[in-house]
Amino acid sequence: MYISALGHAYINGSCIRCGTKEPAKYFQEKEPTCTEHGNKEHYRRDSYYYTDSECTQPTTRNEITIPALGHDYENGVCTRCGAQELGEAVITLSQTECIYTGKPCTPGFTVRDKKTDKLVPLSCYKAEYKNNVEVGTASLVLTMSAPYSGTYTENFVINYPAAKNIADITLAHNSYIFVKGTVYCPKVTVTDKDGYIVPDVYYSVEYKDNTAVGTATVTVTAILFHLLIIQ
Repeated sequence: MYISALGHAYINGSCIRCGTKEPAKYFQEKEPTCTEHGNKEHYRRDSYYYTDSECTQPTTRNEITIPALGHDYENGVCTRCGAQELGEAVITLSQTECIYTGKPCTPGFTVRDKKTDKLVPLSCYKAEYKNNVEVGTASLVLTMSAPYSGTYTENFVINYPAAKNIADITLAHNSYIFVKGTVYCPKVTVTDKDGYIVPDVYYSVEYKDNTAVGTATVTVTAILFHLLIIQ
């Protein structure tokens, strides 16, 4: 009757059944590249490093590692591997402060190469605005592509407009012919002391007693601290 061999079971470099030393694995010397480390000729046994096949001369991973060479650029091209030099971009916003309007703020921007000061082609980046509606800090984020890499972020601020007093409140209609079941809500127009119409995001309108014959009331209330109602 034939019984198959058990095979070695190595732990810490030795078989736990017969004590045979685990054969060392040989690694030949590897030259480093611009981006990858190389290594000297060595042997490994059970995650330990040695300079000889008998594993009597221990060494370390740091000692057998040959550092990557890094790129050697000339005229934008590496003389060793031919890789194109990655550019560095500079982003300039057309404005760093915006006034809150309730709509997205999207200030213009330019993207230039830091080294050449030339405009970076649109094909080299993708632009995205973030948190650009509400008051606070918003961002322009550019995701770059070759010959650039990574992302660039430029922040800008969204502020409330300067405080202004309301000078006039007018209604589209001041009177109606009563029709039973109708709710009367005339459109409200609010202007400031300079004669500019105030956007409706800055105030709320409440109607009272506007379903029956008689006098109805329209109340305009500021909902942002910069708007001061005086009528």
